[in-house]
Amino acid sequence: MSEYNDEVGRPRVWAGRFNRCWLLGMFVQHSLLAKEGIKVPSPPEMMELCPGIDIVEAINLQRTIYGAEVDWERQTIIVRYKDKRYNITRLIIDIVNEFTYGDRIDEISIDTKGFDFKSAASCAQENIIEKIVSGELPPE
Repeated sequence: MSEYNDEVGRPRVWAGRFNRCWLLGMFVQHSLLAKEGIKVPSPPEMMELCPGIDIVEAINLQRTIYGAEVDWERQTIIVRYKDKRYNITRLIIDIVNEFTYGDRIDEISIDTKGFDFKSAASCAQENIIEKIVSGELPPE
């Protein structure tokens, strides 16, 4: 694996920090779906829609259908809006780096300790979501 992410021309981020990129990418994707008027079903609703699946399968199915496209190996994050795809990797990494203040121990935790998610989400709203919706950010 290269030290650099060839897709976005930046150094790779540590895997623990990329978890935060995933989290913020999912927030962006769900926000874009909401702007389109698409409701993301909860895992229990997914189980009702697809009888026979368990809660883990429902969560995974929800992420597959309604989540950002995340490539963990290449560290890329793609979101969709009105049938167009947007590579937001660079923007997400920059935002996550800006609002991370904890150490690596914080980064591997399940919660957002050491990461100002509220400020990162506000920044993503202004610098990613609004620009996609207004057409300022070009699709792939």
